[in-house]
Amino acid sequence: MFRGKCENVTLVFDKGTNSTENFKELDDSPYHFIGSLVPSQHQDLLDIPLQKFHALDDPAFAGVRAYRTEKEVFGRKRTIVITRSRALLRGQIRGIRQHLTKKMRALRDLQKRIVRSHEPGWRGKPYTVTNIQKNLDTIISGQYIQGFLWGQVTRKRQRLGIAFGTDEEAYRKLKERVLGKRILFTDRTDLTDEQIIFGYRGQHHIERAFREMKDPYCIRFSPPRHWTDHMLRVHHAGLPAAPPREPSGSRNYAVPSDGATQRDQGNHELLSRAKRRKASSGRPAPLRVHPDAPGSSTRTDFSHSSVGPFPGRLV
Repeated sequence: MFRGKCENVTLVFDKGTNSTENFKELDDSPYHFIGSLVPSQHQDLLDIPLQKFHALDDPAFAGVRAYRTEKEVFGRKRTIVITRSRALLRGQIRGIRQHLTKKMRALRDLQKRIVRSHEPGWRGKPYTVTNIQKNLDTIISGQYIQGFLWGQVTRKRQRLGIAFGTDEEAYRKLKERVLGKRILFTDRTDLTDEQIIFGYRGQHHIERAFREMKDPYCIRFSPPRHWTDHMLRVHHAGLPAAPPREPSGSRNYAVPSDGATQRDQGNHELLSRAKRRKASSGRPAPLRVHPDAPGSSTRTDFSHSSVGPFPGRLV
């Protein structure tokens, strides 16, 4: 179907799809692809110094630098584009600081418990080197954190304890070598760096559509989960009885404008009473759609104003 309407079809997917079997099928197909690689599995690409990265000409890529090369991945030579985004770097650092705060608090709590275990009246089991080390390994584990947060068991005057802290040099190397980077790869040698990045980040349109389908305050496709006739009538009457909505943005929801029948008026009254009962919760009632409900004539139209091949702003 796609080949009949498009000259070239390029599939875009994230690193969770990567496998030798998938790429064997993809290489034997007429389709192209743009994907991403797990950075920790390509240490040689992370070792490329930042001095070799160049700024991109497109003003939409302000704060993004890139480096282009080639490497054999999944059995064939691919075009590789490594990006380093200032916005991504800031977001990752913010997340690291939040996790670090929680882990330092957990380490201090563990330290206090160990101190109390040496005092008279302690009712718990005594700490040993093994279970203290196990607690330390659990707390210190985590992406990025374990690279610069350290902890060790200490013994002073025959009493066990812990020492912990951060390695500033290890954190500096992590920030320079790993943070803020994405490794993109493709079989398209004709695309520019900007086109490859735009193509990969265009997948957020599909992800946004899935988020909207699951949003309980937008439109919810789900079973009614009601067991009484009265509540079932209100549930299925939700969309036909509600007035047309015009939320902000480019989403439009088309509701049929058939004449209000006596049944519709009764449904509207049921819905109004149900909303008044739930008003105390302070949460808006979700707009539910059940296209397969008997006698339902609801229709939902999703239309987006900008669905070009590489639209959207960078994050």
